[in-house]
Amino acid sequence: QDCAMGAVCSIEGISRPISVARHLMEYSKHKILTGKGAMEYAKSNGFVVESNDNMLSPNTKKAYEDYKDNGLSQLNDYSHDTLSILCLDNNGEIAAGVSTAGPPFKPDGRVGDSPL
Repeated sequence: QDCAMGAVCSIEGISRPISVARHLMEYSKHKILTGKGAMEYAKSNGFVVESNDNMLSPNTKKAYEDYKDNGLSQLNDYSHDTLSILCLDNNGEIAAGVSTAGPPFKPDGRVGDSPL
């Protein structure tokens, strides 16, 4: 009912960035943070930052190494990893959440449509 929202963009090493966005929505006067500001907010509020190496599957790690070495993506089956959730409670109130890592090997600074 209050149209509350929170979003983080260009955040790295956080396994559940949607949780940072929700925390921002619930506890901050700011609604969208990106990059360094989003990372500082996450760390200062107890979110654990992990090495990106811990967040890659073996296939994704190999594709990234191939990309770094050859400038070519070895991902033959390109697909999005966007997750969207819509909830309607018994009072007719709606909540929504969207999270994505975006396409592989995107340029630094790219912001997709999920946080918007």
